[in-house]
Amino acid sequence: MINEHIEEAGKDIEEATKRALERMNATRNQVLIEIIDDKIKENENDEVRIRVTPIDLRKKNAEEFINRIMESFKIKAEIVWEEKDDIPIMRLYGDEMGIIIGNRGKTLEATQILMSIIANKNSLVKGTIILDIEDYKKRKVKTLEQLSENMAERAVETGEDVILEPMTASERKVIHNFLSKNDEVITMSTGEEPERKIAIIPVRKYDK
Repeated sequence: MINEHIEEAGKDIEEATKRALERMNATRNQVLIEIIDDKIKENENDEVRIRVTPIDLRKKNAEEFINRIMESFKIKAEIVWEEKDDIPIMRLYGDEMGIIIGNRGKTLEATQILMSIIANKNSLVKGTIILDIEDYKKRKVKTLEQLSENMAERAVETGEDVILEPMTASERKVIHNFLSKNDEVITMSTGEEPERKIAIIPVRKYDK
């Protein structure tokens, strides 16, 4: 992810800007330009120094994409932005949002993938961007954590592996992360997509 500014000099702003954009392989609308030293005005020498900082265009691109989706479905939605661990999260709230969530959140997952690709496309600042609708993912995380806690307790009590139903990669990640703090079990993914599952294995099984 490009997120650092650079400095460049030239005989005028135009030349300094051209040099900076070439160094960054960027276009003018992807950066913020500030004059930090203009010696020409002081008649000291023929040099202008500028600072060029990448603009994070991901949110703008993401909103444009989502607005087109909403328009195609004739749905109105409120967009609320949050940030967690430096990752932007777009939350949508509105009526009839179930069509965008889809069965078991599959449409939501597909929409997020497309949104993330488009959001990063012409932005020098790149990285993960998350989409949630009517707090579906937030509720889903809580449900998965409760499920994993219950199934871990069962595995510890019985001493046998517990195999969960097939899940998406993002759902499996929630369970892996949550149970990584539990020193009584380990987790592993088994099988092939889309039938890939999580196995919760009691540690004492290996202590025999």
